[in-house]
Amino acid sequence: MTASKRGKDRVLAVWEITDACTNECLHCYNKERYGKRRLRTGGIAADKAYRQIVRQLKDEGFDGVYLVGGEPLMSGKLLEIVREAKTQGMGVGIGTNGMLLVPPLSEALLDAEVDSIVVSLEGASARTNDAVRGDGTFERVLRNVDRFQAARRRKGSAAGFGLSLIANALNLEDIPELYPFAAVHGFDAIAIGFLAKEGGARDNWELLHPDALQMIRAIDRMAAQAGRFPNIALNMDCKPLLIEYLNRKHRIGIGQIDDYRCRATVDHLYITAAGDVLPCSSAGLSRAEAAASGGRFSLESANILKDPLGVIRQSAFFTEFREFALDPESYRRITTCEGCKFRTRCAPCPLQVAVSEGHEYEQCRAVQILYERFKKRILAAVAKPKPESRITVINPAMVLARSDKIESVFEHVQAEILIRLRAGDRIEELVRTVQARVPGADQNKICDDVLDFLFAVEEADIIRIEPRVWSE
Repeated sequence: MTASKRGKDRVLAVWEITDACTNECLHCYNKERYGKRRLRTGGIAADKAYRQIVRQLKDEGFDGVYLVGGEPLMSGKLLEIVREAKTQGMGVGIGTNGMLLVPPLSEALLDAEVDSIVVSLEGASARTNDAVRGDGTFERVLRNVDRFQAARRRKGSAAGFGLSLIANALNLEDIPELYPFAAVHGFDAIAIGFLAKEGGARDNWELLHPDALQMIRAIDRMAAQAGRFPNIALNMDCKPLLIEYLNRKHRIGIGQIDDYRCRATVDHLYITAAGDVLPCSSAGLSRAEAAASGGRFSLESANILKDPLGVIRQSAFFTEFREFALDPESYRRITTCEGCKFRTRCAPCPLQVAVSEGHEYEQCRAVQILYERFKKRILAAVAKPKPESRITVINPAMVLARSDKIESVFEHVQAEILIRLRAGDRIEELVRTVQARVPGADQNKICDDVLDFLFAVEEADIIRIEPRVWSE
């Protein structure tokens, strides 16, 4: 599951209600947990105590549950779990490979008022998808998708219907095609996730690991089409630098840039098919074991069938993992983050920090390259006041700079900035105006502050920066 905004008011449990699956995807993280057997033991915890688990989650303040697998549609308790969670007033989402999303079951899920269903594919064509998910899976899933969409329309259901994809080396050419593909098949959201070196992805790393710059360019080309598809949301569980870059370049709203540090153990947790409770899905795999052996935190088994959830969440494993994940000192040795304005609100996966393998920060480095090119083009652009906006003052509080000195400079030169805006001066002239007032300050920092300021004013619908969109 992916999401663009990690809302602090949303407390979510991801529950693996079965370990059985119809597919053998090349990148499946559960291959590390359960091996390569397609048909496994099922969902012990769901079969034995699904009501107890749902009620414990509710009592602990969880307002949503996201059902995964394996393949959750293989669980014989699926509908009962959905109904119980809805009875408790919880939101329910399901992440499925779509192979079993056939009319009888899909209609029953809609009748149970499931809140969202997200279908995983690995591309917009059989060639790219089937290379990862197996021969014939694309056509079979699409038939089910189209029938589900027909049932959703017929019933007038408000259930969300999303498409999920993991960006990898085999599907980059399909990523720019996702918007029209989603529109044709009735998806109202697209979620793009990123490859983690665990499970099947570790075994197939050389085949699946994408070039980071090519990957970001593919996403960039996709985002350029967002304006043509306003009813399809784009969600990405990624670094805020990428979100800001895409939002500013293409004027799209992928989500608010808030606190992007790890939320595991704070307002998220993961329950395996056997009932083991973990901070996240990766916390029970090899990276967590390596981190624990390195003394980062203790790795202890806790099972919801044996211990109350409230006790588990206060255990040494959860407490030490949470403290490590939220401690800024845990991330200070990451040189890629130096100088980034999001460094106090963003952090990589704590398991990546604990067991660095060299690829974890490629996304940020690639975005930095493209962002710098974009900034150079923006400096040559013009920020024009909108005809209907009769601006006489720009509130200096809109400046995102953290320096009081620079904010005071904005306060004193804003009249001159307004004159230059009305005169149609290029943005680089505005930057020089502010830089001249603070000669001893970091000139690159001032440039970034001015751009932040202008983008904030544009988002307030006061000015428009033109020209804007360029292909990379």
